[in-house]
Amino acid sequence: MTKLRHDPPRTPGGHLPPDTWHRQDALDNEDLAKIIAEREKRSVDEGKAPASKLLVKIGTRVRVRDCALGQTVEYEIVGAGEGNPVADQISRESPVGSALLARRAGETVEVKTPTGARRLEILEIR
Repeated sequence: MTKLRHDPPRTPGGHLPPDTWHRQDALDNEDLAKIIAEREKRSVDEGKAPASKLLVKIGTRVRVRDCALGQTVEYEIVGAGEGNPVADQISRESPVGSALLARRAGETVEVKTPTGARRLEILEIR
C-alpha cells in the first residue's frame, strides 16, 4: 500500500475516502506553487532576469543537455507513478523530474541520480 505524505483518516474498513487522491494532488500543487514562488523571489533578489516565462511542470516537455556528455534528450514530466522511460516520460518524483520542476529554460540543474551526479542544462520547455 502506498503511504501518502499526509496520511488521511481512513474509513472503518481501512479504505481511503473517495476524494483522498484529489486532496493529495491539491497538496502537491500547493507545494509546487511554494517552490515556484521561492525560486522567483530568489531570482529577483539575486538581480537575475528569468530566461523564460515558461516553467517546467507536470505535462510539459523539456529538452535538456547533459553538460558532461553533451547529449541532448527530451522528457515529458508526468505525475507520480506514471513514468515510462521507454516513452521518455519521467515522474515528477524521480531525481531528474524533481530537479527540473519549477525551472526555466537557460537554467542548469545538478541532479543526484543512483548512478552519480549529473548537470543538466534546460534548453527548451514546451
